[in-house]
Amino acid sequence: MSILRALRGAAVAGLVLAAGLVPASAQQSPDGRRVEILDRTDLPGFDSLILRDTTREACEAACLADGTCKAFTFNTRANWCFLKSDVGPRTPFADAVSGRVIGTIAQGAVKGPLPLPDMPWLPEDAPRAAALLKAGVAAGARTGRAPDGLTA
Repeated sequence: MSILRALRGAAVAGLVLAAGLVPASAQQSPDGRRVEILDRTDLPGFDSLILRDTTREACEAACLADGTCKAFTFNTRANWCFLKSDVGPRTPFADAVSGRVIGTIAQGAVKGPLPLPDMPWLPEDAPRAAALLKAGVAAGARTGRAPDGLTA
């Protein structure tokens, strides 16, 4: 797992826990988004973040807390949550509960970066390291070359 994904996962999990966001399916996020639950359904592909040893409710809350999440699949047997950057095809799967986000975040709702939650276990240089990684990835996208220190 990349450092950026680990940091993003920790930040999303921290926001969910710190805010007490464990909504029921009928609840909405503060920006008006809600989740349509799809029982016994997998939405394959488009995994953007994997959360292990969690609950379906926490998976849903993590998706609603992440403005880029469009769907999730929760594996009820493994207790793993797969946040999705897009919605894949609905596929029957007995050990899965998926959710599709309905509604959008208003344009301009976020003004600048969100503050990091209090995470004393996170190294002090983690935000700087993440910013450097972001810049390296952007440079790599322009040049077509992987940034130094990163491999697929």
